[in-house]
Amino acid sequence: MAKLVDGSLVLPVYLICDTSSSMNRTVDGSKNGIRRIDILNEAITDLFVAIYKGSRTTVRVNVSVISFNSAPCLNFPLQDITPGVSMRPLQAGGLTELGKALKFFDERLTIDEAKRGHRRGYRPVAFVISDGQPTDNIVQWKEACARLASRSRPSLPPRIVPCMIADPCDDLVKSITAFYGKDLTSISESVLLNGSDVAKSIHSVFNLIAQTLNYSYSVDYTKVAENDSFESQIRQMDTIFVQALEAASNQVEDNFDSFFQEIL
Repeated sequence: MAKLVDGSLVLPVYLICDTSSSMNRTVDGSKNGIRRIDILNEAITDLFVAIYKGSRTTVRVNVSVISFNSAPCLNFPLQDITPGVSMRPLQAGGLTELGKALKFFDERLTIDEAKRGHRRGYRPVAFVISDGQPTDNIVQWKEACARLASRSRPSLPPRIVPCMIADPCDDLVKSITAFYGKDLTSISESVLLNGSDVAKSIHSVFNLIAQTLNYSYSVDYTKVAENDSFESQIRQMDTIFVQALEAASNQVEDNFDSFFQEIL
């Protein structure tokens, strides 16, 4: 089997997480139940474990976590997932200012690319995880999407995958994905569950992410040879990732824990 170019091409994965006040709501509507933000934190921890297990095979994945409410925050800088790595639990409060979050993400892409130096990377992937409609003006986050989609060399426009965990927000999903030439609405809908079970919905989102990355690890890279051009490798990983999203979205598990038992 041919191998990736010395394994140096990094796949940057960003989790852009809504931590607005609505994430403090309990998943069952009770006063003292488990909150959405608690489920989100647990799911991120489980995802870190899955990425570490998978990263020892084919694709080198770096992960960053950005939270957003009334303002964005870098909670976990882009880095390898290593044993024992941890992140302070996300806290919920404030509004849902998506435009600011995407602008901040754009800035982080530039910073992270500069830190990587001469080492090239695959197209960044960002999973935007939210439980409701943005509270800022639609123009703000549409402009931010347009800026991200127009990033030019040496940068690569990131692939954005919107994941709604409570309210469908179809207009938001379609608006974000419209900038990328492929409507991923059907993929997002597979993890919506119509808000009937927010805990299951959050788990399903991270299940989708883990399955997608796990698929990338297990792909036969025979065609991604050492002497392939950088552009060719980018195109092939783009194809692999879209296929992975489609495959994972059709196989979302109801039980998040059972999925991890299968891949770990």
